[in-house]
Amino acid sequence: MQPEKSLPKLAIVALTIVMASIMSEAAYSQGVSTPDSLCPWRGGANRCYSHVWLTYFEPIYSGVHGTIGVADPILRESTATSGAHVSIVTESGGWLELGWTKQASNHNCDPWLYWARNPGNPQFSGYLSSGHKIRLTIALVDEDMGWWLLKAYYDDTNQELLYLQPIATVPSFSRGHQLQANGEVGPHTTNDMGVSYLTNLKFRKQPGNGWFTWVSPYATVDPTSGTPYRVANAGADYNWVVWGGQGQLGYYCQ
Repeated sequence: MQPEKSLPKLAIVALTIVMASIMSEAAYSQGVSTPDSLCPWRGGANRCYSHVWLTYFEPIYSGVHGTIGVADPILRESTATSGAHVSIVTESGGWLELGWTKQASNHNCDPWLYWARNPGNPQFSGYLSSGHKIRLTIALVDEDMGWWLLKAYYDDTNQELLYLQPIATVPSFSRGHQLQANGEVGPHTTNDMGVSYLTNLKFRKQPGNGWFTWVSPYATVDPTSGTPYRVANAGADYNWVVWGGQGQLGYYCQ
């Protein structure tokens, strides 16, 4: 039997109504540098991100974890991309991220697990069933040399999707300044983001010292106007939902 490719339409409508009721009245841009691996349209009218992120003034992060829902958004252009991921970012602009992406130019428009680092191109790791949730972990495994571990599992079956180490960063970094859990689409003026959960968000600062839930992250829609994309708190500082779509006719892939 083929895996379910999308959430039932009535469920999405009901979920959208619930999310709209809990969404913050004002979402705002923090003006912080952000990963661009899947969104080269950043800048001006074509900025395409919807964000949930956590930022401290002097954080030293050695890991980030999240459970993310796999959406199946509609893409209307041959260059379009959409997805969701968790990432760890440095003050100097380095980053490492792990999540899912749907791209019109790759893998027949199916959602795929991927990971990426700066500099570098996304590395595709396998097909994902939309409507499921996946647990994602990026964790430091060598404090001196900056080696990292990437893990991904289906949340409902505990099926291992990715277990990869050691991952080197160039230039090497062993701590991150900022954590992010993102939903994204590009270009935002045409394509859909779908409905994706960003929940169970956790961080750690020292390997072996445990994981802690996010507290008071900045909830951001970027750009702040002119898009139908939304980020909503789902009942806790560590649980969020991002979604959005244009509802236009003319599908390239869905």
